[in-house]
Amino acid sequence: MIGYTFSSPDEKDIMQARLDGFSLSRLKPYHRWETFSATARSLWDIYVSQLGPSRLRRVALRYLNRIELPLPFEDFGEYLTFVPDIPDGLPDAMSDFFLHLEIPDDPEESQAMILLNGTIIKDEAGDATLLPILLDIDIFQPFDTDVDQEAVWATLDVLRARKNAVFMACTTQKLRELIS
Repeated sequence: MIGYTFSSPDEKDIMQARLDGFSLSRLKPYHRWETFSATARSLWDIYVSQLGPSRLRRVALRYLNRIELPLPFEDFGEYLTFVPDIPDGLPDAMSDFFLHLEIPDDPEESQAMILLNGTIIKDEAGDATLLPILLDIDIFQPFDTDVDQEAVWATLDVLRARKNAVFMACTTQKLRELIS
């Protein structure tokens, strides 16, 4: 055994406490960052006091965004900037795609790595008037330092700001208005 999984009474918050790491996930309905980070911080404090980790190797945030695009539409570019570009000479129709990018962040912003994935979610039982898309933003910063509580939270705040910038860069104003 390498760890345990714990759930809140409503099963919306899920914590993993492992010998090699800590993670907290939130399922719908989502809270504001301030609520989520307060929960994470209190659970992190318990994790540190009980398991006493000595080194911090990685700090990360991951957001799995299910975005439902209204059908029909002419071009993914109406909603997303992170889409495949079909080469000239091929049919314009697309039935599926998967994109994966690994982007070292701007060193003036952070020392993070951005992993960006996008794909169509296959949902045969779903609404035929919507096309569900997954926009997966994983942003992390490698560390090799003693556990420093304040450094963790300062880094998470920077990563969250960068994640928001990545989301804005991957989406159009039309999509942001649709989901707000």
